[in-house]
Amino acid sequence: MNQDEFWQLVNEARRHAELAGSREATKATLKGVAAKLELLPPREVIEFDAIRRMLSVHAHTALLWAAAYALCGGCSADGFIDFKAWLILQGRDFFEAATQQPDLLANLAEWPSCEEFTYAAAQAYQAATGDLLPVAEPVSLGRPPGAWDFEDQAELGRQLPRIAARVATMGSL
Repeated sequence: MNQDEFWQLVNEARRHAELAGSREATKATLKGVAAKLELLPPREVIEFDAIRRMLSVHAHTALLWAAAYALCGGCSADGFIDFKAWLILQGRDFFEAATQQPDLLANLAEWPSCEEFTYAAAQAYQAATGDLLPVAEPVSLGRPPGAWDFEDQAELGRQLPRIAARVATMGSL
């Protein structure tokens, strides 16, 4: 599986969830992705998970963590992993736009978290093979370069003005 095939799988599941009128599109997308993973050969499930991990590393930026922190009223390291999983499940266009301009997340209406997506490939692989998904040792990414004290509202306003304005007027999600 390559990155285009990864995004095709996620985007198809997302489109199906939205066409079904799901009020919880992220959960419906996750369910669709999980069903598609169960149909893939084990090798492709491993490749899918490797791409998901690579995208999560790509999204490991100070601005995205600050956005998650502000919008959610705080965001631990584990919470940021779940936020990045949610971000990937929104589809390629949304993911790419948000990683380039995190301030676009100011209009979020749903809680941006989906821990279950981080386990979807492992569950599909184990169901197909009876074995644990072979993965590289997890890498602790720590705080990304350029991170600041996310409680600093003045810095938030300089870095992410739309999110700062939203939080100031409406609070976190």
